[in-house]
Amino acid sequence: QLPLLPPTPTGEWLSTWGAIAASEATSEVGMASGMNSAEAAAAEAVRRCGGGGATDCKVTVSYSNQCVAWLIPSSGGSGAKSAVGKAPKKRQAISLAGKGCVDPSGKKCRVFYADCSEPVFRKF
Repeated sequence: QLPLLPPTPTGEWLSTWGAIAASEATSEVGMASGMNSAEAAAAEAVRRCGGGGATDCKVTVSYSNQCVAWLIPSSGGSGAKSAVGKAPKKRQAISLAGKGCVDPSGKKCRVFYADCSEPVFRKF
């Protein structure tokens, strides 16, 4: 009788990355998701942020194999604060961001951006 052999892998899981870049001078933003590395996601987010002419774009959020949500106040004013949440599911990320977002007028914050950068299975 032959011993049982361990199962042969049929592929591998590959991580994907996302990033958000913002310009302090112009308030422009750029987002990227589903990229194959943190560096690629950062470069793409900065490129998209600078597409309108901003020269000071910097990555403010980086994430891998998860979802991100950016909520912003519905109205501006003193005390207004946006927030970002990261979680395994988009709904959870939105909920987390909602806990940190502040709209001084009492209105509900709105989702400005929400996306997921999920792992990809590559077959051998």
